[in-house]
Parts: sequence; C-alpha cells; structure tokens
Amino acid sequence: RKLSDIICLNIGGTKTQVLRKTLCQYPESMLAAQFSGRWDDSTEKDDAGYFFIDQPYELVLPLINFLRAKAIETTADPVAPPIEDRRTGKLQGFQRVVEYYGMSSFVYQQAFELHRGVPATAVCVRGVEPSFSSSAWNSFVLQPFLHARGVKSFSIVLGATIERAQIGWVCPLNGGFSANFTTTEHAGVAEDQDGGSIALDLLRRGVYCKGMPLKVVPDLVLHAGAVVTCKRTPDCYRWLVDGAEVAVVTKAAIKAQPHQRRKEGGQGNPHSSATSSFLHQDSTDRNVVPAIS
Repeated sequence: RKLSDIICLNIGGTKTQVLRKTLCQYPESMLAAQFSGRWDDSTEKDDAGYFFIDQPYELVLPLINFLRAKAIETTADPVAPPIEDRRTGKLQGFQRVVEYYGMSSFVYQQAFELHRGVPATAVCVRGVEPSFSSSAWNSFVLQPFLHARGVKSFSIVLGATIERAQIGWVCPLNGGFSANFTTTEHAGVAEDQDGGSIALDLLRRGVYCKGMPLKVVPDLVLHAGAVVTCKRTPDCYRWLVDGAEVAVVTKAAIKAQPHQRRKEGGQGNPHSSATSSFLHQDSTDRNVVPAIS
C-alpha cells in the first residue's frame, strides 16, 4: 500500500476518489491513521469495495478539497479553511467532522504576531506548530490564521536561552494591551494598568494582572524544554508546567482586583480609574487571545 494509491470513497452515498497521500497529509491525525493502509482490511466498505464514510458528503468533501489545496499551497497564496456559518446554516456541522477526524489543529492554524517591541528583533513562523524567536524584550499574540475560531488552550515550549517570560492572555480588540512598535521600553503581558492582560510571570514566580500578583507560585522551577500550558474556562484561567498544575486564578478574583489610577505629571488620571478588566468576561469571547512576552 503506497501513498500514491487512489482511494475510492463512498461518502454518505456519493462516490469520489482521492489520493491516499492527500488523506494522510497530516500523519498525526485520525484521518491519516484510518487511511494509512494499516486498517484497509478492517475499514467499512460498500458492495463495490469503496471505503464507506457515514457522514454527509457536503461536510466531508470540503475537508478533502481543503487537503487537496494544502498539498499545492504556497506562502504567497495560503489556503483558508472552509467556514461554518451557523447563521445561514452553511456547512453546519463541519467543525464536528473536523474534530472527529483529529484535524482541528491542522485546519484551524494559528500564527504568532509581534504586538509590542521592535520588528527587526523578532521572527514569527506560522503553521501547525507556530513559533517565534526574539533577540530583545518583545510581546507576541497568537492569532487565528485565515479564520475566526478562538483558542481555549495552548502550550509553549521554552527555549534554551530564555531569560524571562510572561505567558497568558490578552484582550487587544477590546482596548486592552494595545500595540506598541517602538524602541522604548514597553510593558509586557499583565503589566498594563488597564487590566487587559493576565500572565504567569516565570521570573517573578506568580500570576500577575495590572502589574500586581494575583497568585504567588514560590516553588515554580523551569528548564529549557519545559512545556507551559495555559487554559481558560468560563470560570478561571489555569497554568500547567510539564503537565502539572501550578496556578489557578478565577475570573471572580480578577474582577475583584482594585482599579488603580495612572499618574500623569504626578496627578491622578480620572479617565483611567473606571477602566474595567476585560478578562473576567465569558471565556467564549474570541477577543481573548494567547500572549507571550
């Protein structure tokens, strides 16, 4: 069985053909495992010997066409995923099919973008496993690439030369943690007074918001290659290091954090004292995105 094999499919009663290598483009997915050739003898088939997929043709074909397009994708002409529009009913159920076949991270890719700092000192790489490198103090946000699906969990692998990192969440589209591309010093994630960001500060060993500690983690120990995972739920934000939970901060605790006045020429700024924290909103808000300084 070869990747160049032509696979005959019966999708919900409609027949089509596709190359095996198209279905196996992402080897880590369940779709690739099913059609790798290892399970051909045990996979369901119709009377004509076509592999049978008991799903609607109009939902599976867009996934196959997406993979066909990815096979000839160029950096100048990236492929956007099919969009499910629940208002019109177009492709309703497509995301469920994508998740069933273990294709979510491959179809709905993310990309790091420099949000604060000096562009000449940062390099961002998009893809299934987006990455960035930085030779200066910069801040990055992880944004959906060519789609609008939000992120509820992400993991960062620490490099060997990292000196300090702040890993968490921001709300740039709601007015918090605004972009800043200057050579002057800028505040990192969770250091702004507007409350639009929260992060686990690996140097100060704690979870911070508005520059103040919300949760102290005195025993936090990190190493090159450590995996820091951030998760958000409707009620809280969680951080794990190498799979072990190190901190949990509830949204109630963020909401209860006192507002601080910014100083301008030694005087309080009354316009900033009423600024609310966006991060205690429902976690389904797509404006909440991962961020790293």
